[in-house]
Amino acid sequence: MCPDTGENFSMIIPNVNTHNMNLYINELSNEYPNYRIILTMDNASWHTCKEIEKPENITLWNIPPYSPELNPAEHLWHYIRETKKFNNRTFDSIQEVEEHLAIALKEMQTETEIIKSLTNFNWLY
Repeated sequence: MCPDTGENFSMIIPNVNTHNMNLYINELSNEYPNYRIILTMDNASWHTCKEIEKPENITLWNIPPYSPELNPAEHLWHYIRETKKFNNRTFDSIQEVEEHLAIALKEMQTETEIIKSLTNFNWLY
């Protein structure tokens, strides 16, 4: 997401690994070819390995270890859990979870003001 504009991009990918991280980064780059993107990431192994591909318009920025509060995306996940009916709920299948998440992410495409309010930290500037 862009904390300044509230624009956001997401993909539902079946597992986390370097291959899928590269897929995500390249799709993000292709979606916003005229943007200069700083992608904030935690220190997950699939974020820090040397096989990560770095498109010209994306800079990868790893936050310090054990500091999820510095990652604006963490605030979006909290919002999704609380307002998109994910907390205190069980699903019958992973497919149902993915379908519900897809709806929530699609709704967020129009919630730019909420996204800005959740992610636009003064220390970013």
